[in-house]
Amino acid sequence: MSSSAVAPEDLSVHATGRTPGLTRLLGYAAVVAVTVLVATVPSLAGAYTNHIFILAFLAVGLAVSYRPLLIAGQVSLAHGAFYAVGAYGFAILAQKHGVSFWLAVPLAGVVASVASIVIGVPSLRTAGAYFFLCTFAFSVVITSLFQNFTSLTGGFAGISGIPYPPGITTEADFFYVALAACVVIVAIFVVLDRSLWGLELHGVGASPELAEAVGVSRFATLLRAFSVGAFFAGILGSFYASFTGFIAPQSFDLWLSVSILTAVIVGGVRHIWGGVLGAAFVTLIPLLFHWKGSGDAIFGAVCVIVVMFVMRRGIATELAELLSKALHRAPAVPAQSQLWATAEDIVDERDPAVFAARPVVLDVRDIAKSFGGVRAVRGVSFTVHEGETLGLIGPNGSGKTTTFNLISGFARPDQGAVHLRGQSISTASPHHVVRLGLARSFQASAVFGHLSVFENVLLAVRSSQPTNPVARMTMPVRRRGKHTVRAAEVLAEVGLLDFADTQADALPYGHKKVLGLAVGLATNPAVLCLDEPATGMTDVEIAHLTTVLRRVRANHDVALVIIEHRLAVIRELCDRVVALRSGEVIAEGSPRDVLEAPEVMTAFLGASAA
Repeated sequence: MSSSAVAPEDLSVHATGRTPGLTRLLGYAAVVAVTVLVATVPSLAGAYTNHIFILAFLAVGLAVSYRPLLIAGQVSLAHGAFYAVGAYGFAILAQKHGVSFWLAVPLAGVVASVASIVIGVPSLRTAGAYFFLCTFAFSVVITSLFQNFTSLTGGFAGISGIPYPPGITTEADFFYVALAACVVIVAIFVVLDRSLWGLELHGVGASPELAEAVGVSRFATLLRAFSVGAFFAGILGSFYASFTGFIAPQSFDLWLSVSILTAVIVGGVRHIWGGVLGAAFVTLIPLLFHWKGSGDAIFGAVCVIVVMFVMRRGIATELAELLSKALHRAPAVPAQSQLWATAEDIVDERDPAVFAARPVVLDVRDIAKSFGGVRAVRGVSFTVHEGETLGLIGPNGSGKTTTFNLISGFARPDQGAVHLRGQSISTASPHHVVRLGLARSFQASAVFGHLSVFENVLLAVRSSQPTNPVARMTMPVRRRGKHTVRAAEVLAEVGLLDFADTQADALPYGHKKVLGLAVGLATNPAVLCLDEPATGMTDVEIAHLTTVLRRVRANHDVALVIIEHRLAVIRELCDRVVALRSGEVIAEGSPRDVLEAPEVMTAFLGASAA
């Protein structure tokens, strides 16, 4: 097998990796055809059909604007509340204060976005059920505010006389306004989905820790998803208020947020068209059959159950994969026993003594960390020189991973300091640490599972480099040729270029571990910390890993810090070793001296065995 089978320039089409080019073109053609077909509805159908299609257009926009947050692994019950905030904001501005329609609409979106930031800043520092409960509480508070702030919202009497857009006089005319708004919003989110920010959302959803470790700020990424989604929900709420001419608290019950979530789940999160299909399906069917109240809720619940058992990843995801398999050859998936394509092993003639004269890139000074009454790390100090490979060994519970967390920003030391190239990083967040030049891998979450091999590496290449926020959210990833080439070079170096299109979860375990190394290497670090890279690998896989690490040391000035229980790997790769026991340094020196030290043998084997 030759890694030259896939050239770097050929990988540009996979930079967003969702669907191959032909499938994507067919998808766009289908969208245009459906849009043209839908545009004929007013001339062929009656007023009721127009009415339900307008509501469906708004539902599609809501589902598409909610999807980014769900991609990032967060479930919110506030999206319907932002829709309501936008509707009330528009009604108050346009009906009560006479603000022009086209000014009131974006202002209502801004109001909804500000509301999302107010609730998002504290709640997004939590995760999972806590975030879900925060958004639920926000929805309850907003509903109560609409009901009781009578002087502003009209209470249960609501607000009536809300104006149509200028020049629009009939429901048939409003049909085209709603269709245009839906198309524009979907187009905007297509652009966002294909941007670096879209790729980062997938990374955060797959593995928040690993995303931070390659330079993605989880909090900033989620807050953008929350506020951008709320902005467009607010705009859609404006169109709803204008269309109905009357809004009241009962217009926006909790089921609204649940139905938005249901639509995205039914359609599928992976592709943006999932939100479109799911919202159209969940909205149109009940309206066409006049199902209301409990009937609507039962239909939504049945849809979710059917999808979970029959099309577990959603309608759009399953259909896209079927179409892709029909039109394209499936990406290569290596067998567990399959060897990588690698260059000749590097002859290792390094003299560890030469590193003492090189600059210190990582300086760990007397760091300590306690968890309650447990002292996990106690006054650990060591230095790492440019290009040096340092092994960090010790029995389970000796504080190795906690030390990694302290030097990579995932935990803050209770005392001591960590300096990277002379700059203190003791209080820096993980995504800042990696941008300063220190990257790390994880033993458990080594890769972004549902992204392709190429996307894993490309995300690390791009996110580790500071980018203008606007460009981050709007510039399609595939247009950045130098990053595409860099990602291909990293994959070629570790022997995974032939599997660039393969989903990371489909790789054998050993290949995943090597991909984790490639992800860290793609950030172009000065120091790369590897947490048990050889754990669970076969002898063949370990031999390949060793070859890759030797090649990395030969081709780059990167310093390696390796936690590893396989002492043969430590002996073969490391220039110097630091041994820990109970959170303290018990030995430091050459691999031979440390591994043969009585206190180290006692720590690993016990006093009698030693």
